[in-house]
Amino acid sequence: MLKAIREVSTKVVVFVSYGNVTHTETGITCDTITDVLPDCWGTNDGYEMITVDMDIPSDYVGEAYKLVEDGDGYRFDPVS
Repeated sequence: MLKAIREVSTKVVVFVSYGNVTHTETGITCDTITDVLPDCWGTNDGYEMITVDMDIPSDYVGEAYKLVEDGDGYRFDPVS
């Protein structure tokens, strides 16, 4: 399953991983992407983790997509 960290207010995705991600008040850790700063994108800073069964867009780069609810699940929309 894909774990996506996104900003709650804008839905902009800042981090994705298929690894084991831990999301806390102050940041994240990931077992497959080890160079993540543990004090970034915490829940106290307005970020949330969404776990979804979907693929990352082939041209994904950080903050280029929003992960939005579409009634039946989620979809990636380009940031305009």
